[in-house]
Amino acid sequence: MSTPLSPIILAKNADQLNQAHLFLQANLKNDIFDIYRVTNSKSLKYCEKLQKYLGGKQCTGASPGTAPYYSCNTDTIEDLGKNKYVVIEFINPTSFVRFNKDESSLNSLVGNKYYIRKITFHTPSYHYVSSATKDNATAAVATLDAARGLTTIDGKTKHNCMEIEFMCSMDIPIGTTADTSLIISVLCDVNMNETIKDEELAGSDYSTAFTTINNYVTDNKRAQLKNGGFRNSKYTFNCKDLFPKKKHFYKYDGTTFKTNSSGELKSAIRIVFEDSIHIPKVFYDNISALTDNFRCNATLPINKFINVTSEHNLVYSDTNIEFIVEDNKGIRKKNNINTLYVIIILFVLFLLIMLFFAWNEGILKNVMREIFKENLVVYQLIRKYI
Repeated sequence: MSTPLSPIILAKNADQLNQAHLFLQANLKNDIFDIYRVTNSKSLKYCEKLQKYLGGKQCTGASPGTAPYYSCNTDTIEDLGKNKYVVIEFINPTSFVRFNKDESSLNSLVGNKYYIRKITFHTPSYHYVSSATKDNATAAVATLDAARGLTTIDGKTKHNCMEIEFMCSMDIPIGTTADTSLIISVLCDVNMNETIKDEELAGSDYSTAFTTINNYVTDNKRAQLKNGGFRNSKYTFNCKDLFPKKKHFYKYDGTTFKTNSSGELKSAIRIVFEDSIHIPKVFYDNISALTDNFRCNATLPINKFINVTSEHNLVYSDTNIEFIVEDNKGIRKKNNINTLYVIIILFVLFLLIMLFFAWNEGILKNVMREIFKENLVVYQLIRKYI
């Protein structure tokens, strides 16, 4: 049986949803990276691509909800064209995520260790977190896809304009071929009225992570990103600021496009955070220009036609575990150095106190006289000045 497809519409009240406390925690460090743009081969019409992936056996007509994995209306689905990504690839990555796909343990030492190898940026988002009554109801499905770019009450912020994917995998032992991909997605919101410019981003309230990446994707750098990108970078990047504060998330078994030129699909464990993050508009504009998508609510009819099934193993987790942990070894090393400094200072202070006491009691004077009694010059100086 083929792997259930991604992306799906995510909702707490989905028919196939289970709730569980899953362990998810990241140890994030500064890693050297390359950054470039990938253009996958020209896609077929999306239904045709899914048919090819599933062997042409599981595509139905226009009635949503009747197929094992998805249903397609081949008359309305547009040609998606080429899939374009901006990719950050870490060189010898050290940042990793520990994850347990069930409730067997909430212990970090038991969770499988996935290294963060790439980050991809694409517009608009693939996933959508829904509050509709029924995900697979015809009316809800027809409107939720258009909700990408839905403007909030303030009339400024648009939702789900970008999706950031953290592509992780375990170190595969020699001789094994087991799938080890874990993809963590963060959905992004944008204030469309924001006026911060490229050169002003560093001095804004946004995290330095956006400034670091934005330096590579500005208008005068786009040609380089399209023609090979920036390789062998000497700069480091920490992705800790690209995660939402609240770490409640959805987990399901699905697929992803390979971030190479093939445009093929592969299976993956999918995690999507319930809460989105707010990104700078100038950063969104620069990424959109590289992915050739300038409309936040552009037609991307993917999850409209993929139904949640039991094969997806959809889980919602609200585990209250601090998602990002510090480098414990670094903390211990720093603490050890600080402790040594304190010991040295206390020892010097103790010696000074003892010398002061000896001086006041005349002990130090008598000791010095005894030591230099054979040297008349020094002895006379001690008697005269001390």
